[in-house]
Amino acid sequence: MQDMKSLAGEYQQKLQNDVRIRAEAELLKSMGPQAWADLRKLIKAKVMEFNTEMKSESLSWDSLESNQVSIRNATSGRKLLGGYDDAASTIHFKCPSAKIDLACVILMQGGEAVFQQTNTPNGIPVVLSKEEIASGLLRQFLLN
Repeated sequence: MQDMKSLAGEYQQKLQNDVRIRAEAELLKSMGPQAWADLRKLIKAKVMEFNTEMKSESLSWDSLESNQVSIRNATSGRKLLGGYDDAASTIHFKCPSAKIDLACVILMQGGEAVFQQTNTPNGIPVVLSKEEIASGLLRQFLLN
């Protein structure tokens, strides 16, 4: 009898977890694209702010598609490319000449969509803020 009581308790816990996981997945469907849009908007604002500080168009925003980022450095000619994969809820940024290879998955954490870097040097995933991503990318793009 105790065996079935324990099993029933475990099963109820599993059902509750399944409901929570499905609810988070549904929430991510709407919050993931918004998190990407907010990040993209922040990166663009930082590009424009940098150009204002430089008093020239040192960086050009070449992104026409809403799921992509393309920034060109007028001095070096190199490009920073990024994108968002809605189906996988992932983002990526690459610029081999600046040693940029950033990959993140968008997850729900405490009711918020967060960016978790999946390709860290030590292999331990880390949550990054939009500000950390935007500023870090531009710093590395310009100074490496």
